[in-house]
Amino acid sequence: MPSNATPDSTSIVEGQNTTRETTQGMLVITAKGPSITESDATSVLAEVVGDVEGSGGRVLLDMTRVEYMSSAGISMLVQLREACGKAGGSLAISGLASPIASVLKTTKVDRLFTIFKTREKALAKLGD
Repeated sequence: MPSNATPDSTSIVEGQNTTRETTQGMLVITAKGPSITESDATSVLAEVVGDVEGSGGRVLLDMTRVEYMSSAGISMLVQLREACGKAGGSLAISGLASPIASVLKTTKVDRLFTIFKTREKALAKLGD
């Protein structure tokens, strides 16, 4: 969290592939979409890893704008989860498109995450 932010304040950082906000003591990463392919997945990880470490690993990934995700995107989710764990926190996901949610469920990858239908529900449940 930036030094000038308090747990209840919001700070926003715009990246090429994500928007990152610190709000309610949590890092909220919004993937810009509309897809996450191999090159996108690599770029997203590069953009956010420093912020994940600085947030103590408390991360919500908002996928509302993502309509398609390749297998590299699923790998990115797992890597992001691992980064959150190493930083002492966990990764939650919100706003999954039905086709992406189905793939995660079929492959049982959904079991690795706490998944919420909306960002608002996630923040209400996970926020300070």
